[in-house]
Amino acid sequence: MANRPNRSDERPAVNVTSTWWAAGADGLRITVAVTPGARHSQVIGRVGSALRVKVAARPVDGKANDELVRFLAEVFGVRRSAITLVHGRRGRSKVIDIAGIDRPPSQLLR
Repeated sequence: MANRPNRSDERPAVNVTSTWWAAGADGLRITVAVTPGARHSQVIGRVGSALRVKVAARPVDGKANDELVRFLAEVFGVRRSAITLVHGRRGRSKVIDIAGIDRPPSQLLR
């Protein structure tokens, strides 16, 4: 039997970076996958290139978006006015800008 190199030695080092957030000049831009109608608002974790968040509001008359903004302000430790919904007002996938910070809280980076 010929000696074969260990496959793990052949693989290049992987740079593990988050794709759900990016720092910009004015703050952070995050991608969020929202599930409305939960019992209470909570961060579920990361899924693909988005942060999965359940919100305690139905998607009626913008109530789920309002709750998402309120909840993200609490999680990121900023005022509601620092959060801007850039894309996805009517969908479950959203792009959000958060002014005044340059990285997510440490509990979201684990």
